[in-house]
Amino acid sequence: MVLTIDIGNTTIGIGGFQGNKLLFIEKLSSRRPLSDAGYIEKLNMILNKHGLSAEAFEGSMISSVVPSVTAVFSSALETFLGRKPLILSHKLDLGYEICTEFPEKVGCDRLADIAGAISRYSLPFVTIDLGTATTFNVLDENRRFLGGLILPGVGTAHRALLGKTAQLPKGDIHMPAHTIGANTQECITGGMLLGNACAIDGLIRRIQTELGQKATVVATGGYATTVIPHCETKIHIDQNLLMKGLRSIYENNTSTGSPD
Repeated sequence: MVLTIDIGNTTIGIGGFQGNKLLFIEKLSSRRPLSDAGYIEKLNMILNKHGLSAEAFEGSMISSVVPSVTAVFSSALETFLGRKPLILSHKLDLGYEICTEFPEKVGCDRLADIAGAISRYSLPFVTIDLGTATTFNVLDENRRFLGGLILPGVGTAHRALLGKTAQLPKGDIHMPAHTIGANTQECITGGMLLGNACAIDGLIRRIQTELGQKATVVATGGYATTVIPHCETKIHIDQNLLMKGLRSIYENNTSTGSPD
């Protein structure tokens, strides 16, 4: 069994795999970092909840975009499992070639998303991760990561808009019944959702034009189920794409891992 950990800007995702089967995903906040002991306590609570123990796990894999949390969580995992975790970087065997200008600067979440899609979707493909930022990643038919795009995330843009406009009403992002909003709240939420959906459709068209062929499109992330249904492009939603990618990369880089 393998633990996969995704340390993001707002949450820490913790997944447990038995072979290629995802047994669970749990979430912790990453905004208030804990000590080694604090993370060990959380890990114990999560495994106990699922009737598991640390002894059942052969290793772990971390993807992180928050360096300050990485070191502490890595230390906690080493104590908890009795072995150092693998830390995702461009230097590992990812299952594809990175063809961007600065491979070392590509976000680990992007690397994991691509790895999660390789064995599950036809090439070429585009992955879209709708989280704090909305990231596009393009892999061609030869398993070459060409790069992509990064946009402000739906929630990030929504908070920025409301923060700069005191008179706009606060509220959750839910699609109104009509494109033309009948009140300010509908104008904001409709603009956010449909604006992002149209941006995704338009960018996919431009990417496919540049590739010279159609591409499979896969979406993941916290806002995927909110935005993607309003897109005109056919897009697969795979909420566990990143965790699947971490598990695949772990298998690529360990001699003890079982194949997909």
